Amino acid sequence: MSRLDILLIAIRVAFGAFIPLCFIAVCVWMERRGAGFFQDRAGPNRANIFGFRAAGLVQNLADAAKLIFKEDVISGHIKHKFYFVLAPLIVFFTAVVSFAVVPFADTLVLNGKSYIMQAIPVDLGILWFLALAGFSVYGIILAGWSSTNKYGVLGGLRSAAQVISYEIPMGLAIVSLLVVYGTVNLNEMAHFQGQLLFGFIPMWGVVLQPLGFIIFLVAAFAETNRTPFDLAEGESEIVAGFHVEYSAMKFAVFFMGEYVALFASSAIIVTLYFGGYQVPFLATETLVNYAKPVAFILMIALPVMMYYFAGWIRRSNISHYPGKMIPGSMKPMSILNASGVWSPFWNWHCWQYCSSSQVVMQPTFL
Repeated sequence: MSRLDILLIAIRVAFGAFIPLCFIAVCVWMERRGAGFFQDRAGPNRANIFGFRAAGLVQNLADAAKLIFKEDVISGHIKHKFYFVLAPLIVFFTAVVSFAVVPFADTLVLNGKSYIMQAIPVDLGILWFLALAGFSVYGIILAGWSSTNKYGVLGGLRSAAQVISYEIPMGLAIVSLLVVYGTVNLNEMAHFQGQLLFGFIPMWGVVLQPLGFIIFLVAAFAETNRTPFDLAEGESEIVAGFHVEYSAMKFAVFFMGEYVALFASSAIIVTLYFGGYQVPFLATETLVNYAKPVAFILMIALPVMMYYFAGWIRRSNISHYPGKMIPGSMKPMSILNASGVWSPFWNWHCWQYCSSSQVVMQPTFL
């Protein structure tokens, strides 16, 4: 393995691990300023360093200092201290690793060797994200159970019910995309969306699968426990839900995990439905030497915009009771969407495969 290989691996891992962490502060600040705009108020503007406020960014430093220097209390009635400490780490780890499969640029070719621009270039692609998104609920359930608190247990049970309810529509929306794209690889999905429909419409997933996009968007935001889907916390009903017994840095790890999960979901939505790093109406060859920087900037900007949209939804809605936020209509809609897309795209992929191989066989993507 050459030095170049080691350097590129380090860059990919750094992007997958540290970029989401760096964006936590930016996203929190952006959400607060956006909340101030939506609610017709100033937003964070009091914390300062020698009079320097940086448009509210100093407030993030104050919050971080407060959480770091707070006393880390573990109540005496908590019996399973190991699981109590492990729970926030599970939530945070699954959020970071789920982002690691997002391709942030097109395949890089140096010295005749191709490098896939993903922190973890696995062939599982979107299935990796789906598995880890469902796995994060174990951390929430573990936090509620190990807290030895009735409100924590109720929060964990609510989270489990919510994930079960929204994981099925999300999975069926992904099945519809697999039929459209013919692959589970996120990099190949982004390449597919670089084409033009009728010569002028980008072949984005949101154009080919508008209903699937709405289903996936709702399910992805629901699994991040954000308002109005904050059933696991339910401050007005079960105090703070699963993290009612957490304080200081343990609470901060839950907090960071939630924001990283939302950023990862935004990046996945952009990759699946908005072309990922593909620049609309411009092929990679057209950009020549600027293709990689432009793709990288686009892959950062679009998830941030999607994140801002999530903040808009949060500030424009209120929490509802669990029966209303676990709808039964999404499953029939997702089944109908998957059934409707199956026939035309199945025939199209079969025709493409058979015409290229001149052999009548089953397509390999299934």
